[in-house]
Amino acid sequence: MKKIMSSMAIIIAVLLASFAVSACETTKSTDEKYFTFEYVEATDSYVVAASELELPKTVFIPAEYEGKPVTAVKEGGFSGENCFALTDVVVRQQAAFEIGVGAFAGLKNLRSVDFNASAVTVGANAFENCIGLKEINFKAPVEKLTVASYAFKNAGFEAVELEAEEVYVSAYAFANCASVKALVINGLVEFDPSAVNGCTALASMTVTGNYYSEGGNVYATVEGAKVLVRYAPAAPATSFAPAECQIGAYAFRNAVNLTLIDLSNVTYVGEYAFLSSSVTQFEGSFDASAWDASWAVGSSYVA
Repeated sequence: MKKIMSSMAIIIAVLLASFAVSACETTKSTDEKYFTFEYVEATDSYVVAASELELPKTVFIPAEYEGKPVTAVKEGGFSGENCFALTDVVVRQQAAFEIGVGAFAGLKNLRSVDFNASAVTVGANAFENCIGLKEINFKAPVEKLTVASYAFKNAGFEAVELEAEEVYVSAYAFANCASVKALVINGLVEFDPSAVNGCTALASMTVTGNYYSEGGNVYATVEGAKVLVRYAPAAPATSFAPAECQIGAYAFRNAVNLTLIDLSNVTYVGEYAFLSSSVTQFEGSFDASAWDASWAVGSSYVA
C-alpha cells in the first residue's frame, strides 16, 4: 500500500511540475524596453519593432500594449544588427497577426518562431536569409495562413508543415530553401508552383484542400481536367510516365534527377514546364502542336 501511495505521489508531483512549467511558459515576457510601439489609428492597435537595445536570445512579442492589441511586426522591425543574437521568437497575440515585409530578414541565428494567433500573415521577405530557421510552430488552430512572396527565401528548413482552414502560398515563398526535403500543407487554397523554386532537396510534397498529392507531387482539378501543378524537384525517379493529365507551367522546374518523361497520356503542357530541369528525353506518341510554344524550354527537345 505504501508503494502504491508513493508511486501516486510521484505521479502527482510530476504532473504538478509539468503544469508549473507550462504555466511559466505562457506567462514569460520580454521587458518593454526592448521594443518600440507605433499606434495605428485605422485599426486601433499597435505594431511592434525592436528598440535600439541589443535583444536577448528569446523574445516574447506581447499581445497588448497600453490596453490595445499588438497586431503586427513593423516592416524591417527586427532586422537590425542589435537583433543578430535572436534565436527564438514567440508571438503572444491570439487574434490576427502580421509579420511585416523583411521583419526578421537576415537573422542567421534565428531558429524558431511560435504563433498563437488565429490568423497569420507572413509578409514578403519576412524571414529571407534566416539560414538557421528550422521551425515555424502554430500553437493554436489557425483559420487563415498567408505566406507572401519570398517570405522564407533561403531559410534553413529541413521540413515544412503548415496547417490552417485556408492556406495561401505565393510565388517564391520558399525559394532556394536548399535543405528542405519534405513539404506538408493541409488546407491549401492557393499555391504558386514557383513557391519551391530552388528547393533542390525537396523530394516529397503532401497537400490537402483545393490541391491534392499523388506520388509526392502536387495536382489540382481545373475545369474538370487533372493538372500536374508541381513535380517535387528532388524526387528520386529518373523517369516519369504520368496518367492522363495536363502539365502546368513551370511544373518540372529545377527537377534534378528526372531525365526521361513519357508524354503519351499528356494532353497539354504549359509554358516553360521543363525550365532549368535535368529532363533530356521525351518518349511516347504525342502531338505538341497545340501546346504552349515555350513548353520545352530548358530541355533538349527539338520540334
